[in-house]
Amino acid sequence: MYFLDLDNLENRINEIAQDLDIKEEDFINLYSKAVEEEDFSADIYKWTKIINDNCDEDSKLKIFRLACKIVNADGNIDPFESNFTRRLSGLLYITDKQAGEIKKEFN
Repeated sequence: MYFLDLDNLENRINEIAQDLDIKEEDFINLYSKAVEEEDFSADIYKWTKIINDNCDEDSKLKIFRLACKIVNADGNIDPFESNFTRRLSGLLYITDKQAGEIKKEFN
């Protein structure tokens, strides 16, 4: 069972907003909308399609790096999280070499 450390939640939100180079308020709004949408779907294809249609390679690598950072936030990557990052890299057309290098940053 995983527990969200509420004391660090604000710091995590701020870090991610800085990594994405957006205002914290904008990140919170985007996150809230994503949570609402995700309640109705477990499919990441529609999200990666939006990313692929609107982002260049550097932006996709940045998004993947953030996903890896979030997945590894508790220091433990379970099989579901590992599968998620593997699927995400494939759907974002990130090479195995690129994905492996990024994942190593968080080991």
